[in-house]
Amino acid sequence: MPHPSHKSASVRSVLRAAALSAPVVLLLAAVAALALAYLGHWPALLTLFLAGSAGSFACALRLSRAVEANRALRQEIFWHARRLESAIGELEAEIIEHEKSERALETLNASLAGILDAASRVAIVATDQNGLITTFNRGAEEILGYRPEDVIGRLTPEALVPASELEAYAEEISPRFADPVRGFDALVAIARRGGSETREWTMLRSDRTRIIAQMTVSSVRGSADEPLGFLAVAVDITKRKKAEQALAKSEARLKGLVETAVDGIVTVDSRGIIGSVNRAATEMFGYTAWELVGRNMSILMPEPFRSRHDQFIERYLGTGQARVIGQGGRELNGLRKDGGEFPLELALSELKIGGEVLFTGIMRDITQRKKAEQALVWANAMLADRQMRLDADLKAAAEIQRNLLPKANPAPDRLDVDWRFQPSASIGGDIFSLVCLDQDHVAVYMLDVSGHGVPSALVALLVTQELQAGRGILVRASRRGEAFVPMPPAEVLKALDKAFPLERFDKYLTMFYMVVNCRTGLARYSCAGHPPPLLARARGGMEALDEGGPIIGLGGVSFDEGEVVLEPGDTMLLYTDGCTESSAPNGEVFGEAGIRQAFFESRGGPVAGILENILSAIQSFAKGAEQKDDISLLCFRIKGPENNGGRA
Repeated sequence: MPHPSHKSASVRSVLRAAALSAPVVLLLAAVAALALAYLGHWPALLTLFLAGSAGSFACALRLSRAVEANRALRQEIFWHARRLESAIGELEAEIIEHEKSERALETLNASLAGILDAASRVAIVATDQNGLITTFNRGAEEILGYRPEDVIGRLTPEALVPASELEAYAEEISPRFADPVRGFDALVAIARRGGSETREWTMLRSDRTRIIAQMTVSSVRGSADEPLGFLAVAVDITKRKKAEQALAKSEARLKGLVETAVDGIVTVDSRGIIGSVNRAATEMFGYTAWELVGRNMSILMPEPFRSRHDQFIERYLGTGQARVIGQGGRELNGLRKDGGEFPLELALSELKIGGEVLFTGIMRDITQRKKAEQALVWANAMLADRQMRLDADLKAAAEIQRNLLPKANPAPDRLDVDWRFQPSASIGGDIFSLVCLDQDHVAVYMLDVSGHGVPSALVALLVTQELQAGRGILVRASRRGEAFVPMPPAEVLKALDKAFPLERFDKYLTMFYMVVNCRTGLARYSCAGHPPPLLARARGGMEALDEGGPIIGLGGVSFDEGEVVLEPGDTMLLYTDGCTESSAPNGEVFGEAGIRQAFFESRGGPVAGILENILSAIQSFAKGAEQKDDISLLCFRIKGPENNGGRA
């Protein structure tokens, strides 16, 4: 298409040619132009032709063509303008949309930064490909103690992990890859290859203290899947790990107690399926644990209970009405593997864990006891005749027991001592004493045999015989063989645990044993399931001496020891659970709080007055209710220089 300027030149040339013609010719040309404008191209040509002027015809023809070209040019400019206007509109829309996207991206970035900083309990650390930290959120700051400006662009996550642990991990995973990995590359070795890994790490805080964290490391990639860096997300699980360790220790201790228990212990689920059995239960029924676990509890029952066992469970779960569960010991027959029946005592309890119901049965073979009961029935007549003599014997035994109590203070120049003993019947299982081991050391102990009456008293008598200084359990020869040294309290309790197993005597005992160096005041002690003695300091304050272990009689257990330094004026109170279990008519017990309060209120007076005040408080609390257990109290105070003639 000719350029618009060329078209304009053509028009001008036609006009110049027309100007050279006669006026008539000019008039005809004008008429032809008007005809061209209003009548069209061919009428204009016809007009010029009729005028008889060939020159005018040529001029008009050129003029018409120029006008036509000008009209086409205007139309082309119009459509170009329309297209340009449309393009400008589209461009403006794209600019507006781009601005919206930029604002949305800014909002998203701000929101993401807010989310990262809001995660105060989760450490989020991002790095570039080389490992330099690029993001360090508030959670990482709180957990690890660093400020973002201290680590961003300065450190790699390698600095947050102990070198020895990272080196060990690198050696562990290097065989998976063609080349060994070290340092930061070990941390991201799996993430660099498209994977992710979650594991526990020891992490170093800024103050170099250590925490345990669960950390997940993964790679960060762009929209085209190109690697941008790495992301580590960590949670501090230090408290959880400590709790898990404590739980594992507690479970191991509980398992040890269950396995060494003399009674059979069986757990059963809501379907009556046995979940666990202890050693005593397998021995009692003649099965192995593998033969019982996973089978119905009814295998241990004779008829008619065997067939109706599942119905009993369904009825209880449906109605909640308990006939055996939580009702204490119930006597029934058990069925051994060989088909033999034997009497046992069953105590059944319920335990709910989440939505699951479990039952625990504690069983004791009472064959011997039942035989004894049968023999007792036959012997009732004879016993009635012997009752008077037995009463006399009991009184004599009670007197013997009283004679076992301390008769004198073994260290009157160093200790101020007094005691009280009130048996619940004519004879009981409480014994306490002070034994002089050498010129400096005095042993103080108090024990309580389970149960009451003659059996408990006899066991207490046997234990007392073992605790004579000359029998070797309280002292041992020194290396030179020239003198004797006190046995550590934990060793004494361990020796008694071995000598008085629960299986042999059907009795266990609690005990507190202490060796006091009256010259230095240093005292070592161990408490075997006994109420912890109370120590009132002359300078103020009161503490309980509770280091030790479980009851004596379980067999194979160990005991911890505690150590205190007794200063002049310090006062100690030993007591049995008969004091704390003294109850009022409404069933409320005196408790440890009552003992503490009574001791605290009278701690500054004479030791005899302390004991009288405590007994008075117990009797006042009981309001005349029958005493169910022996009450034993032993109190001693370290004398000062003014009380022992100035000797140190």
